Amino acid sequence: MQNSTICFLYETATHYPDRECISSGQEKLTFYEFFSKAYRIAQALKNADTMNQPVLVYLPKCVSAILSFAGILLSGNFYVPVDIKSPQKRLDKLINNLSPYYIISTREYSDPLEAVLDQSAKILYLDEIDFSNNNIPVERMIADCKVTTDNVIDADP
Repeated sequence: MQNSTICFLYETATHYPDRECISSGQEKLTFYEFFSKAYRIAQALKNADTMNQPVLVYLPKCVSAILSFAGILLSGNFYVPVDIKSPQKRLDKLINNLSPYYIISTREYSDPLEAVLDQSAKILYLDEIDFSNNNIPVERMIADCKVTTDNVIDADP
């Protein structure tokens, strides 16, 4: 039995890469495609040298939000989902109290974020990440991620 979302993701991406992992409307991803995209997000966060930091996710309930959660976990950080329908005042308070090192969103939802953003937080726009041409073997991506995730303490019993 897997006791960690990341361990489960490693296992399924390795053993069932061609099986459908997630779908929403017309968008469908296999476990390999899902892991590959989450890996790209993790790499963008790891390039920023973050670890054990809050990463705010400002997206609607969608495949991209779930990909962001996985990518954040793979990068050794933790995610804080925020409803895009939150009033501006609530968003302001969340960002000021949380002081996220990164915020993940898309350009479509950037206006409320940029209105409150200070210099300490950065926005990672998913629509600016190159998700194409990822022919990296899943085992290599997992090995790369494990360098980080093996150092994260899972507090769940």
